[in-house]
Amino acid sequence: MYIDGLLYDLKPRILLIIIAIILLILRQIFLKKLDDKIKKQSLAIIILGFLFGVYATTTVAISIVSPDYETYSGEYVSWHRDSRASYPFGLSNSYQFTDGETTRSFNIDAQSKKTVYPREFIVGEEYIIYYKEGFTRDIIVKVEEVEE
Repeated sequence: MYIDGLLYDLKPRILLIIIAIILLILRQIFLKKLDDKIKKQSLAIIILGFLFGVYATTTVAISIVSPDYETYSGEYVSWHRDSRASYPFGLSNSYQFTDGETTRSFNIDAQSKKTVYPREFIVGEEYIIYYKEGFTRDIIVKVEEVEE
């Protein structure tokens, strides 16, 4: 299995931790200029941001270390750019597949797709998608063509 899509998903989460650390350092620098209420509020916000970043990073890291992938078999329908799925980088695509009854969307960033499945999907062709379920989207980790 390829973990490129999961590693790409990890980047914004690590960025959140880095931003929280930078804000904490800036808070310490300007601590004397802040009143007591703002000191407490800013520390609480920074700590919450840091904890959320650690939690989000840990969930993706566990997915990489202990893979638990799902599969979906269906015909390729279409794709669209989904910049909301990979903030702040905005390079993610959403691919839709149907099994005849339901249509599912799976995401992968443009760079990882070159590793996971370098060819273009063909409309109407059947594929087996290996993916990792996420909070808001499912990330493609492997693709196999179904031979007829």
